[in-house]
Amino acid sequence: PKLLILGDSISDGYGSSYEDIYWNKFQRMVNISKVDSIQVVALTRYGNNLSDSKDNLERYYHNDKLSNVETIMYQFNYNDISPYGRKELRNRETYQGDFGITTKAIYLQVANWRNEHLNKSVFLRVVQHYTGVFLRNRYGTCAERKLDALGAYTWTFGSEPFKSQSEILWEEFEEDIREMKQLSDGIGAKFVIFISPILYDIDKIKYHPHYNSYKMDFTCSTIQPKNRLKSIADQLDIDIIDPADYVRRHFEERIKEKNFTPFFFPSDDNHFTPITAGYIAEYLFSFYLNSGLISDN
Repeated sequence: PKLLILGDSISDGYGSSYEDIYWNKFQRMVNISKVDSIQVVALTRYGNNLSDSKDNLERYYHNDKLSNVETIMYQFNYNDISPYGRKELRNRETYQGDFGITTKAIYLQVANWRNEHLNKSVFLRVVQHYTGVFLRNRYGTCAERKLDALGAYTWTFGSEPFKSQSEILWEEFEEDIREMKQLSDGIGAKFVIFISPILYDIDKIKYHPHYNSYKMDFTCSTIQPKNRLKSIADQLDIDIIDPADYVRRHFEERIKEKNFTPFFFPSDDNHFTPITAGYIAEYLFSFYLNSGLISDN
């Protein structure tokens, strides 16, 4: 039986070895325990959002590659609600960036060059980070800061200046989820949503170095993403896997023991470290065992 994962750089293993990707750890737990074995198939790519994942799923379906898929798990990232998916960027003549209009060709050239060269150097990654801190407007009202107030999370949290656009994007998101659920039902697979935690879900005491260096202001939010997701899931009879409380509990235990270990990479509030991946794997194992998606022999 296969577990098909749809996701972005989180499930693609950004910053980690293959052995440390959360779903690889989960698969090993299943396979070495006295439960059914399972094969994980990850349809993932850096920068994917729900629209991209939906396209991948439909492509797999039309190519008859969904045999023996018992569970389809969509990995939700808090930056998934966005007007700029991979497909939109490919097809747009212009890209509306934080600082104005950039032609499609130039944007893609810079993005590809940055991924190929800058992101492979620790020194240059640090330079990019501090340049980003310098260029962003880190102070002022939500209206004054615009996209800088919540950055990539602007539309998921419905930042005040983008509230109307955010509601439209959430409606489109719900429709995509509905279609993916229908496709899953059509092949007899269980469809679930896994919420990938971010730093602010786990480190409530601001213990990590460089915590929120961009000064993102979540008081600008008009939408509570987890509540919105739960509402959608309840309507469509979809299970939600949210390991945030479990991971945060173990993070706080380590602080009490004075054994702090970063749960997220430095100055990165989105990509978690291998130790966090381990706790997420434990939570997934428990969820799947208790839900009957895997069963004791």
